[in-house]
Amino acid sequence: MKTGLLNIFTVACISTSYIGVVEAQSKYYKFDIPKNAVNITLGIIAKESETSLLLPYDKVKSIKANAIKGTYSLQKALSLALADTGLTASINNDGVIIVKVVDTTNKIF
Repeated sequence: MKTGLLNIFTVACISTSYIGVVEAQSKYYKFDIPKNAVNITLGIIAKESETSLLLPYDKVKSIKANAIKGTYSLQKALSLALADTGLTASINNDGVIIVKVVDTTNKIF
């Protein structure tokens, strides 16, 4: 009986986590962020969308993100902010924004 309850609990936790990710991706947020350092721009996006953010600060501290003005989904805002910066962002299953550096051969560090 305990195993059955554990399996139901595990499925419920996974389902709740997945629902949170889907909700974050389907919501739209209004942004008015000037061109700025990546960590500042992404920090604002994370705060506005109530999302956690992980980024390699030492590798991105000198990179400028694009200005973002308008209403966008979280993923679209991240894509616009990081376009042509050599960085990529994704949202993991826990709803955390993960930023990675991509070199010219598209190899992720």
